[in-house]
Amino acid sequence: MDLICVGDVMLDVRVDAGELARGGDVHGRVGLQAGGTSANAAVWAAASGARTRVHGRVGADLVGRLLRTELEVRGVEAVLVDDPDEPSGTMLVVFEAGERSMVADRGANARLVAGDLPPVLEAGAVLVSGYLLLQEGAREAGREALRVAAADRTSRP
Repeated sequence: MDLICVGDVMLDVRVDAGELARGGDVHGRVGLQAGGTSANAAVWAAASGARTRVHGRVGADLVGRLLRTELEVRGVEAVLVDDPDEPSGTMLVVFEAGERSMVADRGANARLVAGDLPPVLEAGAVLVSGYLLLQEGAREAGREALRVAAADRTSRP
């Protein structure tokens, strides 16, 4: 394995509109894509020919199934735990009149635990999302990922 990424796997909902009308309707373009720090890094590395894997947590929902499939179609081994109690993480990204605004719902990402990870993360490089270390519920999983990383290079926030 060339790269293992641990952390956020989310659905990005991108909205492009010239200008939003508070309390009103406008026309624009809405798109969906897999996102999240770990998913994005793994997809870009796989597109460059690297063998990649993502460890994370998604909801046991339609979005979680979509994210798993999308990662695998893009050549990423998706080792994702299905959370029965929280939905998959979602990020709303709104582009309007030269501005970008985001709303994050980390969902199941915030519930990643050390037990969701293998005993060793062995790869040429390991990326651990800094968001894990910032989220109280997932902090121990982030620390464990750093502890069990057996790599020539490990990202540390």
